[in-house]
Amino acid sequence: MPRNLRLARRTWAGLVLAAAVAAVAAASAEDWPQWRGPGSAAISTDAPLPTTWSATDHLAWRAALAGAGTSSPIVAGDRVIVTSQIGHAPVAGGAGGGQPRLARDDRSLAGREAAIAEANPGAAGGLALIVDAFDRVSGRRVWTHRTPAVGPFPELHEKHNLATPTPVADGERVYAWFGNGQLVALELKTGQPVWSRHLGSEIAPFDAQWGHGSSPTRYRDTIILLCDHRTASYLVALDAATGRERWKVARGSGRVSHSTPVVIPGPRGDELLVNSSARVDAYDPATGALLWFTGTDRQTPIPSAVFADGRIFLSRGYRNSDVLAIRPGLTFRVPLILARRIQRTRARASRPPRGSLPTTPRCRSSSLASSVS
Repeated sequence: MPRNLRLARRTWAGLVLAAAVAAVAAASAEDWPQWRGPGSAAISTDAPLPTTWSATDHLAWRAALAGAGTSSPIVAGDRVIVTSQIGHAPVAGGAGGGQPRLARDDRSLAGREAAIAEANPGAAGGLALIVDAFDRVSGRRVWTHRTPAVGPFPELHEKHNLATPTPVADGERVYAWFGNGQLVALELKTGQPVWSRHLGSEIAPFDAQWGHGSSPTRYRDTIILLCDHRTASYLVALDAATGRERWKVARGSGRVSHSTPVVIPGPRGDELLVNSSARVDAYDPATGALLWFTGTDRQTPIPSAVFADGRIFLSRGYRNSDVLAIRPGLTFRVPLILARRIQRTRARASRPPRGSLPTTPRCRSSSLASSVS
């Protein structure tokens, strides 16, 4: 299941986007321009931050969303941006079609789980993909971009939809990616389209069990996209200004990943980390060249890596996964049969299986904690 299926990250149709006072309302607050924020670390330097809130407490503003989605809002300059979906997208097995539950070991809790709400499932114009931008201080809707959703469509888990990837922004543009492969670059200030692509029709359908879950990663002047799907698996970097392909790396077929790639500083240059069902790969984010890999097969990876104190911290995902601490900087390739040996020699530590399905670590003050983000 995609990493955004957890209940805490749902964005429901008819509900609101709420801004915590200290985190978003202050114009001087830091940006949160991508999935898990600056450096993908899920740590904010703003303080103090509220630890509790409700429909009335610790809110600066709230605004109705155009649709429903499971992406996270981002903050870039004076804009708060979030994606959503209007209309109905295919669900694997149909409504209630035997899909796995988050609380499968607790029947009473699993019985209270519900599918994501649909926004105007019979809306005129059919299925549409939405990008909304709000004023950071007031919550006023500044612009809305709507584009028709074009197939082929994946069959989704009922707890999310095509608006699962979190957008990413730089100082000029916002880049919104959706679960069928459609990608649009919009002017940050006005919402005017700059360029668009549809990887699901241009390269291969987004055929991922339960739907696509990876978010875009920005590196310098490129947007990097992980497409690990059953029919085709690849990693591609697009020019942020034009949408043209900078580089593309084939990753075989049958790989599965709902993880978002992360760029870290390595001893010989930046490294792009990818967690997938086959293994953990490190690439040169400027060229797509494979630098090193480690690990063995793992089912349905969702977590992303974090980097702190010179080490990579990562849970491979799914239930009872190892939690690894790895030194970056391998400079050679080895056959997959040797990956377990590499893991033993390069890993700083490997805890017994305790990782959970969606958990990405968070590291601060020399301690490692689990995070649902």
